[in-house]
This record gives sequence, C-alpha cells and structure tokens, in this order.
Amino acid sequence: MDNEITSTQNPRIKTACLLRQGRGRQQQQRFLVDGEREIQRALTAGWPLEEVFVCESLLDRPESRQLYDQLVETGIPLCTVTSQVMEKISFGDRSEGLLAVARLRPLPDLDQLTAVPGMLVAVVESVEKPGNLGAILRSADAAGVDAVILANQRT
Repeated sequence: MDNEITSTQNPRIKTACLLRQGRGRQQQQRFLVDGEREIQRALTAGWPLEEVFVCESLLDRPESRQLYDQLVETGIPLCTVTSQVMEKISFGDRSEGLLAVARLRPLPDLDQLTAVPGMLVAVVESVEKPGNLGAILRSADAAGVDAVILANQRT
C-alpha cells in the first residue's frame, strides 16, 4: 500500500472529489463507490475498480476488515487516507472507511438490448427526484427487469 495521504489538497484526492459531480464523472468516465456493501456489490457485478481509498481507523466492523482483506488479495490498488481525507471524499456524514473509484463501462446499444429474446426492458421518462429513481430501480430489480432505460423529454 502507498504512503498514507494526509492532505485534502493531494491531487489524487482532488481528482476523486471531482467524481462527486456529474460533470467530473462524465469527463473522467469514472465514479465513486462509497461503503462496504456497495463495494462488495460492485465486485460481484464485475465493475472494474481502479483503486480503493481506505481509512483503517474507520474499519470497525468485521465485515469491513474481511472486505479489506479481499481487496488486498485481488490486487486492486489500495491507498490509505486519514479520517479527515476520507470525510472529504465520501458521501454524507457517515463513512465506513472504504471508498472505491470505478471505471464506467460502455453502455449497450439499443439494438443489443432488443436483440435478446425474452429480455424485459423498462423505459422511464423524466424522473426528477433521485429517491423516485431509486424506488423504480428497486422495483425493477424485484420484478426481474433486465435493463432500465432512462429518458427525458429531449431523447
């Protein structure tokens, strides 16, 4: 593991902070995965994790330690940070001590989605609130939907 990053002004931290905004995610083609459960889900789904920021003082759950050990075994670059730095890059007021940077995957073409027989695709238009989108995605997952297309009035 690299030396611990102690400054919120570190270029790697500044780059990670840009991923909190849609524009930064779009420019870098990367996004943040914040928390133990979310990182585990990203690994299970095969998302390419580029690096993981770790604040060892916040790894207070056995599950967090277990995930940390798993990350070490996979060879994903780990970078230790102080709690102050983790607070800067993580979302909200809770931090589990693990935050990953993942590379966006190319989206499939519409032709690819419709070419699969029996594929269930949901189209959602003009969702304004993130909470509504979350509820829709959870419902789609529970209903066995294979893909969700998000559209707005201009698409």
